Amino acid sequence: LPLLEGEDLAHAALREVAMALRARPDAEGAALLAELPSEAARHTLSALLVADPPPSDTEAIEQFRRRLDRAQRLRRLRAAARDIAERQQASTGTDDTLVDALRDLERESKTVYGYTRAVGLPHPMGPEGSQGVQAHE
Repeated sequence: LPLLEGEDLAHAALREVAMALRARPDAEGAALLAELPSEAARHTLSALLVADPPPSDTEAIEQFRRRLDRAQRLRRLRAAARDIAERQQASTGTDDTLVDALRDLERESKTVYGYTRAVGLPHPMGPEGSQGVQAHE
């Protein structure tokens, strides 16, 4: 929950519930019902309280954490790219802070690219060298 930001949740009622839980993580669910601003948020929280919680799946939690981290990094990358483009249009000479911002953008882009392209993992086609049909030449 501390990693979650308001923009990460598209569903308004669920976002209100998550932000209330983030503000008061030790509060009981019933106590939060009175503090929620909308009827939709109260309905969402009551549905979550009534439903049986699924068993803890650490793999699913870790996958969600990676997806959330990737989404937040992409949002920051887009904002940084817009900032760099605006600064390039405004400046006429070489700006050292602009060069540093471009380096940071490249480094962060490599991290995000690693999430989607599995950089660093072994190639799924196997070891290098001639194999199979190519070995019979």
